Amino acid sequence: MLVEVVVDRPLAQDTYTYLVPAELEGRLPIGACVELPFGHSTTRGWVTDFVASAVAGTKLKPITRWLGDELAFTPDLMGLARWMQRYYGGSLSSILRAMMSDYVSHAAVTPARSNPEQLLAKLAVAREEAQLYIQQHRRATAQVRVLEKLMTGPRQVSAMPGLREALRSLRAKGLVSVVTEAPAVAVQTDDQDFSSATPARLTEAQLRVVKYFRHNRRVRVLLHGVTGSGKTEVYLQVLGEGSLKGQKAIVLVPEIALTPQTVARFKQRFGSRVGVYHSHLSGRQRAEVWQQAARGQLDIVVGTRSALFLPLHPLGFIILDEAHDGSYKQDRHPRYDAVTAAIQRAELAGAHLILGSATPLLETYALSEPLPLLKMPRLQRFELPERVTGLRRPQCVLVDLKQELRSGERSPLSRVLRQAIGECLSRSQKVMLLLNRRGFATFVLCRSCGHELRCPHCAVSLTLHRDQQLRCHYCGYVRALPTVCPHCQSLAFRHFGSGVQMLEKKLQEYFPQVPLIRMDRDSTSQRGAHEQKLRAFAQSKKAILLGTQMIAHGHDFPDVGLVGIVAADAALNMPDFRASERTFALITQMVGRTGRGRQGSALALVQSYQPEHPALICGAAQDYRRFYDQELPLRKALRYPPYYRLVRLLIAGSRESWAKDTAEDTADRLRRKWPSNTGSEVLGPAPAAIERLHQKFRWQVLLKLPLDCEPGQEIQTLLKKQLHVGDVQVSVDVDPVNML
Repeated sequence: MLVEVVVDRPLAQDTYTYLVPAELEGRLPIGACVELPFGHSTTRGWVTDFVASAVAGTKLKPITRWLGDELAFTPDLMGLARWMQRYYGGSLSSILRAMMSDYVSHAAVTPARSNPEQLLAKLAVAREEAQLYIQQHRRATAQVRVLEKLMTGPRQVSAMPGLREALRSLRAKGLVSVVTEAPAVAVQTDDQDFSSATPARLTEAQLRVVKYFRHNRRVRVLLHGVTGSGKTEVYLQVLGEGSLKGQKAIVLVPEIALTPQTVARFKQRFGSRVGVYHSHLSGRQRAEVWQQAARGQLDIVVGTRSALFLPLHPLGFIILDEAHDGSYKQDRHPRYDAVTAAIQRAELAGAHLILGSATPLLETYALSEPLPLLKMPRLQRFELPERVTGLRRPQCVLVDLKQELRSGERSPLSRVLRQAIGECLSRSQKVMLLLNRRGFATFVLCRSCGHELRCPHCAVSLTLHRDQQLRCHYCGYVRALPTVCPHCQSLAFRHFGSGVQMLEKKLQEYFPQVPLIRMDRDSTSQRGAHEQKLRAFAQSKKAILLGTQMIAHGHDFPDVGLVGIVAADAALNMPDFRASERTFALITQMVGRTGRGRQGSALALVQSYQPEHPALICGAAQDYRRFYDQELPLRKALRYPPYYRLVRLLIAGSRESWAKDTAEDTADRLRRKWPSNTGSEVLGPAPAAIERLHQKFRWQVLLKLPLDCEPGQEIQTLLKKQLHVGDVQVSVDVDPVNML
């Protein structure tokens, strides 16, 4: 008996043929994880197919052992991996490795019960000091890798193979500490009471959705509901009926910050067989959830995009809440979009699919429209046009900052917004404020010579933080704010642009007695920080929650009387064809955070220098259809999605001439493969919007293709024969979200 196996090695060819030992004949399923000899060592692989015969004269090796069901891929997951290879490109081994992820597979191979205690490594110094060490010791690559891993949170020592010596060196220098950790078992979630455990009475619009699932098989639904319309209650009641039939469910949310209250609501309804899965859990906790899913011990898993690959079986439902969010797109290989991948997995598993959003992506919404050009599976759209009974839409007012400037007001908080905050707090209601900029000030320059302090590794300004440190938010470079200008020795530094830290300082001056909670990437880097901050806000009688876009969607606090968007048009001028759509969605989602209580006012103030822009007008009015009808003709005229498939090829190298030459060769190859008479278009090459990042010069080529193409593997094959100059790398991003 012979099988094809994908070997878990980065440079291995896709599949190898192995013999099946007699004791495993007839027992080994497709998707099984096996241990096998490879070269002079032993490694791991996954069975992808059975084969009748091998190439003549080939000496085959037998599989060593079957590692068990807990590490296996279900048939639908194996099919999804093959589709991802065709659509996004890359080797099958790299895709399977990403689906299981190294930390999960390592922890699962060594089950928790065989090791009662684990060594946990964590930073022993501040993140800034660790970053400074990285900048000064870049040649110590192993130590740099350890510090970069630990800057995202503590790690199991066993999950960092090959880095023990680097750990010992860093520990001796006092940069890292290693402690003994008892094994984690059940994942604890926030027990804040966010909703009733009993099903709510549904509106007519909600009931239509539940009945549709009740009477149809393999349903694919776009649930387009205004904020506060009860989409989550629809999920709960649909799953309530499905759970009676023994079906499992995956529920995805875009941000880790949304998992505590989502998990709490699902656990209140369905009990302890609800798991949670995201990157802020320890490796042991993630492995525990993976194993429970494989053993059939979980009925529902709530998590971020990687939870889509959990081996739940039989899979009956896949639900993506806030399905418009850009966080569903993976920014490293394989650069998959969880929404597109979820549609494919639902097809392969025969599962129901729900995509829920108040502001669905134009590409998603178009799948529910009669547009003949689209080739993806169609979606049945259900509208929830009104908030649930007793909740009213907030009043939304656009504040013209040009008028504020003419009257001499230069604070990032307009007088109108400051007054509204004071009135809201006086009624013992809460306030949510959004400014989608990290740090204290956007950039710093010398007023004498105009020299701007920029990152030495990236073509971006350094952001000033409140601790007087300048940071690059792309590569992590950190330096102290200099006392004199490095160009002219002047003392006349000036910072410009407001970040959330500056706004935090202003709010503390204006409202010193009010609890102020800041949520951004810098303040929530520690494990559990999201839950702690949201719990503190929920339990305060009156408070201000200030944050970046992570606070804009999904949160349900009934006593928020005011939301404010400080710089609503910040993203409008970005070099991205989705800039208007993102701005519209951010405004719509943020406005929807207020007016969720039965009593009290519901006001939203949107500050902008361009209050006449259509995206802001439609966002303030919560009018999705009007925005869609205005935006779609522009996309068609410019040959952008949803009418064309977009592929971005990013070419990066340490010398600009190398990157440019490779980019020109790449564009020529693409034009020969897809000439204009095929309905395709190649744009570029041109410098990327951020021309240099991580000390690499960056050029890009955009490829527009008809919708019936699955271009990833074809492009990868085309570029394999390309002669790269120097250290240049070409990355392929199908359906890109980030155009910078």
